[in-house]
Amino acid sequence: MNKTIENNFHAKEQEALARALQGLTQQSPVRQRKRQKDSGVPGIYWHSSRNHYAAHAVVDGKRYYAGSSKDLEAAKAMVKKLETKIRNQQK
Repeated sequence: MNKTIENNFHAKEQEALARALQGLTQQSPVRQRKRQKDSGVPGIYWHSSRNHYAAHAVVDGKRYYAGSSKDLEAAKAMVKKLETKIRNQQK
């Protein structure tokens, strides 16, 4: 009788484990959503308290301040100009 109880216990334990594993394989992995840039342009974000775009250039892992502007196109130009300037200095 003792063996029967033990076998039933193991069978139920295996069923529970199988259900748990099945649930893990059916669930999609939890991924953090990449934060959308306010401007849609890398290195440029909207500074809401000052009502302008802040522009930063990242070159070789270092972040440089390019300036700020109320106009998105001007901020893009600032970033491009600064990136070019930094890359030319590195040569």
